[in-house]
Order: sequence, then C-alpha cells, then structure tokens
Amino acid sequence: MGEPDVGKSTFNKYCSMRFEDTTEQLHEQVYGVSFAVKILKNINIEIALVVWNFTGQERYKTLQPHYMFGVSGILLLFDLTRKETFEKLVDWVQFIRKNDVDVPIFLIGSKADLFYQKAIDDAEIEQFVNTNKLQGYYEVSFKTGLNVEFVIQKMAELIYKVKIQNEKLPTEFKLERPFPDRPIIINEQAVLSEYILTLRTVFDMVFNEISNRISILEQFVEDIRKTSGKIDKREVFEEIEEISVDLASHNKKIQELFGLPPVPITRELKESLVNEWKQKRDKLLYRILVFKDVVNFMEKLE
Repeated sequence: MGEPDVGKSTFNKYCSMRFEDTTEQLHEQVYGVSFAVKILKNINIEIALVVWNFTGQERYKTLQPHYMFGVSGILLLFDLTRKETFEKLVDWVQFIRKNDVDVPIFLIGSKADLFYQKAIDDAEIEQFVNTNKLQGYYEVSFKTGLNVEFVIQKMAELIYKVKIQNEKLPTEFKLERPFPDRPIIINEQAVLSEYILTLRTVFDMVFNEISNRISILEQFVEDIRKTSGKIDKREVFEEIEEISVDLASHNKKIQELFGLPPVPITRELKESLVNEWKQKRDKLLYRILVFKDVVNFMEKLE
C-alpha cells in the first residue's frame, strides 16, 4: 500500500509466476488492486505469497476494503525523496485499522538509490513506526534491487512466526543506521556479493563489446589486404577513434561504480577489483595500439 508512484507496481514485477498481464491490468483498472504470486522456500517449508498491490488513487478507496479480508501482512510504501508520500501514510494506517486488520506491517522507504535526496528524518520514521505499532522499517531500491528480496523474506518469516508459531507481533522499534549517508542494508554480505558480481559482469560486457568491434575492424582490413585493395586509412582511424572514445566512456562509468559501493569495502578488495578491470582495459588498449601500427605499416607497403 502507499501513494501513487512510490514503487508498488515495480515491486510486483519482482514477484514470479505473474497472472496474465491483460487480466491483471483489467483487474487493476476496475478494482484498484493488482496482484502477483511469489513462491518462497523458507524456514524449511514452502510459503506461497499472494501479493496485492493497492493503487494510491482516491477513487478506489471504497472498493479496496473487500481485499483486506484474509490479508497476512502489509508493506506500507513511501518515497524517501518525497515527504508528501510519507505524510499520507497516516491515512493508510487509518484505512488498515478501520478494517480491523491485525497483521505484520512493515514500513518501506523506496528509492534508496536516491538516498542523497532523502527528505524524511530518521527520527520521524522511528516515531511513525512506534506510534502506529508497526513491525519494522526497511529501505529498498527497485532500480537496483537493493533489499527487495530480503524484505519479502523478512515478511514471510514474520507471517510464519505469527500465524503458525502464534508469536506476538513486535511493537517496539529502534532505527539504527550504521552509516548516516547510506541506506540501511539488511544483509551486507549478500549485497557485497551482488556488487562484486555486477562489477565483473560489467567488466566482461565492456571487454566483449570493445573486443568484438576491434575484431570486426581487423577482419575488414584483412579482407582488403587479401584482395590487394587500398586501405582508406582515414576511415579506419575514424572507426578506431570512435571505439577508443567509447572505451574511455565505459572506463569513466566503471570508475564511478568503484567510488559508489552500496556497502563499505576493504581497500584490498577495492584494489583487487580495480586491477581486475585495469588488466582487461589494458588488453583492449594494447589491441588498439597494435592495430594502428598494423594499418600504418600496410599503408607504407602500398
């Protein structure tokens, strides 16, 4: 639940086994609720989560109470960069309490990737969670996937404890932010692993793209040589210059990724990753340099 454009529909896209798109879109258009299903194998049992996405548009408020019956848990979303979406949460809590729903409720701050634009103080968030007796607060980014899967798992675990093990809902909350300038990370080790995997994927994508372009150009020049044709050095050098510019652009973006890790990393790990990329980049630069020398040599032979 939450106001429009806080990420509710995007959250649904993370849920697998979606209903047919046309059916879901029609259902949301008519009733103001869309849905998706996600299967989680958790706590040694299989949990099926049916995710209902309540639209934030006012005209659907009278229809939506029908969908509160049987709800097992609620994610209450707001946009970290737009305070008005946080202030509107009071209305959503009243809507929930009005329908006598006593289930786990997590407050979710979306757009954690734009944390530097955060418009709500931590003190306000902590007070809201405790005043309304919610069960926790998490920050997610649907753009980067930060914490999304972990929030689903946390909700599944709490639902299991409440519904199956008959535990009481926790109502005391303390917001602890290890790093004031960063979003809260649920599982730092997992996020770090994803960060490293992402970097290496980018390394390989850039290396393969540039390498393939150089190979195509090399083959083009080789074909001309085999047919004893004349090489248009200006045209070839323009193409290789374009490749060099693109490589420099990719390199700049990768350097930015090094400077903005989602969690703190050790100097040794950063240096290792930097060197890993540097070796790939230098191989490409060397191929470009050798290729230029070959073209110059072929021109002299002509």
